[in-house]
Amino acid sequence: MPGGGLLRRVGAQAGAGRGRGRLAAVARRAPHPGPGARPGGRSGGSPPAGPTGGRCPAVAGLHQLRRLRQFRGAGPALPGAGPRPGEGGAAIADVRANGRTLGPPDHLLLAVVIALLVVGLLSLYSASFAIGEQEYGNPNFFIVRQTIFALVGLAVMGGLARLDYRRLRRVSVLLMLASILGLIAVLLPGVGVVRNGAARWLDAGPVEVQPSELAKLALVLYMSAWLSSRGEHIRDLSLGFLPFVIIVGLVAGLVLVEPDMGTAVVLVLVATTLFFLAGAPMKHLALFLAVGALVSYAVVLTHDYRLARVQTFLSPEADPYGKGFQLVQLKTALASGGLVGLGWGAGRQKFGFVPGAHTDGVFAIVGEELGFVGVMAVLALFAVLVGRGIYVAMRVRDPFGRLVAAGVSAWLGYQTLINVGGISGLIPLTGIPLPFFSYGGSALIANLAAVGLLLSVSRHVQAEEGLRAAAGGWWRGSPRRRGV
Repeated sequence: MPGGGLLRRVGAQAGAGRGRGRLAAVARRAPHPGPGARPGGRSGGSPPAGPTGGRCPAVAGLHQLRRLRQFRGAGPALPGAGPRPGEGGAAIADVRANGRTLGPPDHLLLAVVIALLVVGLLSLYSASFAIGEQEYGNPNFFIVRQTIFALVGLAVMGGLARLDYRRLRRVSVLLMLASILGLIAVLLPGVGVVRNGAARWLDAGPVEVQPSELAKLALVLYMSAWLSSRGEHIRDLSLGFLPFVIIVGLVAGLVLVEPDMGTAVVLVLVATTLFFLAGAPMKHLALFLAVGALVSYAVVLTHDYRLARVQTFLSPEADPYGKGFQLVQLKTALASGGLVGLGWGAGRQKFGFVPGAHTDGVFAIVGEELGFVGVMAVLALFAVLVGRGIYVAMRVRDPFGRLVAAGVSAWLGYQTLINVGGISGLIPLTGIPLPFFSYGGSALIANLAAVGLLLSVSRHVQAEEGLRAAAGGWWRGSPRRRGV
């Protein structure tokens, strides 16, 4: 019997005045399938993992995520994950017309995302008004368009947050196929929009769509659905490893041909993380990473401009006005900010010195105008966002939801690290955008859609815990009766 059915039965019997002992007996007899169980069927899951002794360090969290395949059926939530018995009623804030229950929004996650979006829009306006005036005769050109994209993205985020994320499992294959077709379309002459030698966009009238950004979202959903359905087959070479390599290789390969190595790296890293969390053998992971490293090495050696980027990364000062100009100017912008920055809008490097100041170089402008303190605050917001996503992944009992939450967190975390690492000179520049900051409608909408998925998973977790806690409080006696 699902959690909602149990509540209705217990409530009906309580209203009939049948006594506390009868309620306890009903509760003991009631089956308790997990959220991932099929209607009318058995949960079919293996026993849940043992307790962690109340500890919650990062290592214990990764260990729990790694043992995802043990959470396919019913079982207790992670220690300390939910409210105490009798306190779950407050966690049920919204009941859908179709009978599904949603918990309250994740206020911390919402606050962090809104803060990142607001700071990102302000930073983008400061970084883009000069180039907007120069190229379009309108200093507000980029910020107006980005604000419209943000509103569309917020609407998508809100819609996904109210949607049962499990419904997307059934359409994940279609989303993946649509993304692959989009990635193929940008490579067709006369179809894809070529800019700076890269074919990454499709012309959609007033806007241009970047399929590789939408492919990140599709890959997270598809891989989460596929991996969570594999069971022990994930450890098999022909049923687990080879299909995984084919899927990821196809998507990343199409992105690499555009060319867009930064996005291809993010796709591979996210897919590898999900493969690891789904329980893949370490030997398969090591083999996949080794093949990926060899492919990356070959791609760098066979393309002069990529080889030049690596050489520039190693010694940008060797040609500060040529190949090393962008990296030198990015570092100059970061260093110019000092402790507290020059002030919002007062930066100088955006006036033709930093190429792509409003796109992948916006973090350098943030450092120049907000200083070390501002940079640390922005990075702290990203850390809270990713950490909250991992926390949600640790709490959800449904394997598909667990992988979706982990995949979104990995996506946003890896992309932030790669962008900030390139701007800081810690890794070679890749041209990948900074989530919520860099100009681009496809990227911003995809990022907000990913957060919407995370909010949906979080709301279902809270509702699920609330149902269990409320039912547990009724058949054990309410806190008020126990004098708590």
